[in-house]
Amino acid sequence: MGEALIGIRRAKTDAKASQKTDVLSATIAGPALLRHGLADLKAVGRIAVIEFVESATIEVRDIVFAEAPE
Repeated sequence: MGEALIGIRRAKTDAKASQKTDVLSATIAGPALLRHGLADLKAVGRIAVIEFVESATIEVRDIVFAEAPE
């Protein structure tokens, strides 16, 4: 789950958004075991909806911020 959280934080930084910025939705790709930590990831990453896609590698895709970063 740590890699997924780093991906969320990196996306916020790349978009010049505050780490407190809410995320409306994001797609998380990763091994099936990652699915068990999605509730925690939602809370820590301030993510309303997470779509999970099984994959051999962890990747954060399609992030939609609640407010457009400046």
